[in-house]
Amino acid sequence: TRATSGTGHKFTLANTATYAITAVVRFAAGTAGSRFIELRDAAQTTGYVASGGQGGPAAATRTFSLTKGFTAGTELVVIAAQSSGGALSTDYQGTSPTVYRVRLTIVQLG
Repeated sequence: TRATSGTGHKFTLANTATYAITAVVRFAAGTAGSRFIELRDAAQTTGYVASGGQGGPAAATRTFSLTKGFTAGTELVVIAAQSSGGALSTDYQGTSPTVYRVRLTIVQLG
């Protein structure tokens, strides 16, 4: 299930199982600085997987993928951050062809 968590969302896993989780976040063009995404528990005390590096002034894409067992009721959040010195939007949709560039996929495997 999905619910709000601060300015973003948290996702609660329904079953004890192995999950495949992938994320893609494309940051819009902006000044130079780091671009970073991470999968964390809802308390933000445990990070499961992260992707980061320098970006800008061109747009920058970060991705991660994780396959891991979680217990029922586990709450997950994806954090996206940047340090370009000002607000920087995500570039959620490209055109020609239409490609969704901000995406979180959670699949229960077993």
